[in-house]
Amino acid sequence: MYKEYVEQAIALDPGFVLAYVEVADSHLMRTTLTWTEMPLVREYARKALELDPALPEAQAMMGIVSGVYDYDWKEAERRFSLAMAQDPVPAQVRQWYGFFYLLPIGRYAESAEELRRGLLEDPLNTLSRMSMAASLVAAGRPDDAVHEMRECIKLDPDLFFAYFNLSLAEAAKGAFREAAASAEKMLKFSRWPIGIGLLAGLLAKIGNTEASQALLEELGQGSGYGAPLGLALFHLLAGDIDQAAE
Repeated sequence: MYKEYVEQAIALDPGFVLAYVEVADSHLMRTTLTWTEMPLVREYARKALELDPALPEAQAMMGIVSGVYDYDWKEAERRFSLAMAQDPVPAQVRQWYGFFYLLPIGRYAESAEELRRGLLEDPLNTLSRMSMAASLVAAGRPDDAVHEMRECIKLDPDLFFAYFNLSLAEAAKGAFREAAASAEKMLKFSRWPIGIGLLAGLLAKIGNTEASQALLEELGQGSGYGAPLGLALFHLLAGDIDQAAE
């Protein structure tokens, strides 16, 4: 419904520049695992820049497209440099910069810091808090990631992806039983194939091979939506890097 309301706002006021960025963001959220809607993300970000070439949110959105979709990290750097040059830097721009640029290029500590600064201005943003947890795990701070995910769950106890991130953070610190319990909570909300693979790997890790194999059967040969990533997580937890890469 949100996307439809923003599109109605554009119809009423075609010069409402931030609305174009919001439509681009809605397509970004829908396309995260398959990138099928990334051309629309680019299209709406460009429309926003036509109206306001200096708009930091639009420059940041183009930076996301350049990096994670075009794999043009030089262009992504240029776009995000323009976005971050504004004073003050919008909280949403910090969040995108941390998660979609600094994290993928391996600047994990900086990524976590930018996301933290963004959350100071937008503390109820659960998506940004989950993004920060991913950065904290990558930066070797799983305990802090666990804390952030527990705070996120306090804000929204039904947010299944928060339990997924909590499970990953607990696994990163070697707390596999706690990680399995968190993954089981996640699957109560959604039989997400990637989460199924994660739980299967964790159950195998703690010796519950029968339950692990039953979950793997749900993923089949890995041809269904999300199943390849689920199987990759399972094999990573099993230490089978070659199979995970396959």
